[in-house]
Amino acid sequence: MGDILTAGFPCQPFSNAGNRKGEDDSRGMLYKECLRIIKAKMPKVIVFGNVKGILSSKYIDGRNLLEVIKEDLETTFDENNIGYNVVYRCLNASDYGVPQNRQRVFFVGVRKDLNITFTFPNEQKAKQI
Repeated sequence: MGDILTAGFPCQPFSNAGNRKGEDDSRGMLYKECLRIIKAKMPKVIVFGNVKGILSSKYIDGRNLLEVIKEDLETTFDENNIGYNVVYRCLNASDYGVPQNRQRVFFVGVRKDLNITFTFPNEQKAKQI
C-alpha cells in the first residue's frame, strides 16, 4: 500500500485550446484507469490535476463530470468499504508565488479510514523584490 498517488489524466478533451469533446473523446474517460490503480493500491492520499475547462464538462448522463469523479472516489474501493474524503478546487498558480497565470483544477482525496479531510491552503501574496 502506497502513501500518495498523483495523476494527471489527459486534459485535451477538457481544454479550451482543444476540441472540448469531453467524454466523447476516447481520452476523456481515462480517469477511470486511475480508479483501477487506486483500487489495486489503496494509497492514503490521491491527487488529480486537470485544466480549468473540466469545470464545465459534462458526463455522459448530463451530470457535471467533476461531481462524477468526486462520487467515484468517495465510493467503495475494497472489501472494507473504504473510499476517500474528496475536495476539489480551481487554483491559479500565480496566487501561490508562481510567476505565471495558470489555472488548474485539483482533486485531493484522503482515505476515509484516516479520518482526515484535506483543506486547500490560502492564497499567498507574491513577495516583493
